[in-house]
Amino acid sequence: MMKKTILIPLFALMLSGIATAQTAYDALRYSQNRYEGTARSVSMGNAFTGLGGEIGAININPASSALYRYSEFVITPTFGRSVSEVNYLDTKTREGISRVGLSNVGFVIPFNTGRNSGLVNFNIALNCNKTDDYNYRSMASGVNGQSSWLSAQAAAATGIHNSHLDIIDGGYDPFFESSAPWKTILLWNSSLLSPLGEDGLNYYGATENIDDENGTISLGGPINQEFYQYATGFKSRFDINFSWNISNFLFFGMNIGIQDISYRYYESMGETAVNPSDFQSGFNRFNNEYRLTTTGSGFDFNFGIIAKPVKGLSIGASISTPAWLYLKDNYDESIYAHMNAVPGYDEYKQSIESPLGEYNYRINTPFRWSVGAAYVFGKFMVISADYENIDYSKAAVMNSLGNRSDFRDVNNEIISTFKSSDIFRAGLEVRPAEFLSLRAGYNYYGYADKNDTFGQLHTCSAGIGISSKGGFFADLAYLHYFNTKESFSLYNDVDAMTAPIGNKNDWKFKFLLSLGFRF
Repeated sequence: MMKKTILIPLFALMLSGIATAQTAYDALRYSQNRYEGTARSVSMGNAFTGLGGEIGAININPASSALYRYSEFVITPTFGRSVSEVNYLDTKTREGISRVGLSNVGFVIPFNTGRNSGLVNFNIALNCNKTDDYNYRSMASGVNGQSSWLSAQAAAATGIHNSHLDIIDGGYDPFFESSAPWKTILLWNSSLLSPLGEDGLNYYGATENIDDENGTISLGGPINQEFYQYATGFKSRFDINFSWNISNFLFFGMNIGIQDISYRYYESMGETAVNPSDFQSGFNRFNNEYRLTTTGSGFDFNFGIIAKPVKGLSIGASISTPAWLYLKDNYDESIYAHMNAVPGYDEYKQSIESPLGEYNYRINTPFRWSVGAAYVFGKFMVISADYENIDYSKAAVMNSLGNRSDFRDVNNEIISTFKSSDIFRAGLEVRPAEFLSLRAGYNYYGYADKNDTFGQLHTCSAGIGISSKGGFFADLAYLHYFNTKESFSLYNDVDAMTAPIGNKNDWKFKFLLSLGFRF
């Protein structure tokens, strides 16, 4: 079943001012993990909480490295592509983006004590894994004769006195001296918003006409709408890992995790009159562009254990503290407006750019924990399964000093919107020959919100691995993200002017190649 979402708030695109630019959806974005790793770990669904023995799973269970009795180095380049298919106003569009990246690089060094009981070995590992990527491109376009994005912006500006919106050269700067949304400031100063009445608190858009007899406001005529969005970036973590093997029965591990975040977003919203003469303002076209760059880092701690109670069976558990993220946003916005000449007014063209906005803030992600079990059938087959839980309603946004009061509304929205999410992982590995491994995996990520609207994801994976007696090994994996289907609106309804509902279908895939050496 498809769910309707307002596309712009979902991607945190509506900035209402410097102090309130961050949203609940930023907290969700940086709290979610879409684990990658080595080709072996990905092809087995990253179901290694109970299995261990895999460097790509150190960030899932730090005890994974304790099972190593040899040194290992591995590097994993990737190729991925995401695709978005949109049907909006009976117009179908398809956009995609391809990226080459690095999913994992790491090594582990064991220190064997020479004992068969007690502390058998302690290990040190350094590992970097990608935990999410934000590469996405989408477009929606079509001819709309019922409503306008500008109408919705005019309605949203209600209550803001227009004297707070004027840009005065060398004087008042509404971008930094008012609490008005930057978008509203740009629209007002480009004459795309006009005053409605004499109180200075109400507005109508350049795409709207007013009936002189009864004051009714309606869309002037059909318009071409085009919305485009483009995102790139990633979230990764570098783990400094320590682990201990006790009597080949209990395995303990801990990580000091350093997270790195890089996110870039661009969007463009435009409307063009099919026939400018339909509009009292002479409206021809406008285009609004918005750009955001988020960078930052943070840290957390992870602890894990694996036990082997009977031959072939292993069970494990891990817990991760909140990640304390320190982030910086840089953003700006611009507008272009074009109105044709009408009686009493000449042709009008205007381009306005906002200043560069900058804001430092913090996000604390929630605790997460996982349990898992695996069974090894000799040298022939391994099956494994994990369960992970994270409560997204426990995320929090605060200013750079750790004060949450500036984000009281955002944090209340996090609590009221998000919920605890279930994550399941399963993996299978078969070895038909000593040098050959065949693998398969599955992941389920549960809904992140209480209305079961977004966040759900299914992935499947498959892979093959070869190894030599000299220590070299190579693994190849294919990871497929199943289609996610949603209905959406680009803006809110305004009185009788109903915003159109579009449908989008997103999916993506990745190839991972791990090259490594054991010694």
